Amino acid sequence: MKQILLTMVLFAFAILSGCSTPYTQKGFLGGFTETKLDSTSYKVTFNGNGMTSRETVIKYMLYRCAELTAEAGYKYFEITFEDNSTNTNTSWTYDVNTNSTHSSAVVHHDAEATIRLLKEKPEKMKDNIYNAKQYMTVNNIN
Repeated sequence: MKQILLTMVLFAFAILSGCSTPYTQKGFLGGFTETKLDSTSYKVTFNGNGMTSRETVIKYMLYRCAELTAEAGYKYFEITFEDNSTNTNTSWTYDVNTNSTHSSAVVHHDAEATIRLLKEKPEKMKDNIYNAKQYMTVNNIN
């Protein structure tokens, strides 16, 4: 019975590890988190897994920024800090048939931003200011 349970758990893990990170709150496969810093500022992160591209991680992080902006009743958000990182984890396996070890690297991407919510369009639009509704329309992920 224990062997069947172990086999089922390993099978489920194998299936899940082949999936990219969905756009959702952070869970087993990654996802977004946010922390409210003050009435108009948030820290937003998105953690991807080894199957999620850097571009997708950044897109999902920005999408969450746009959602938070709209949910709070604001129209624009300004990125005041941004950090996009790539991490590599190495795992080792032992092959009993060949009496040898093998390593494999898994690369995953993370994106983080601190944003400030804006009610009105700034007089001078900069590259770090986004129209929340427009971003969600152009980058529809649902």
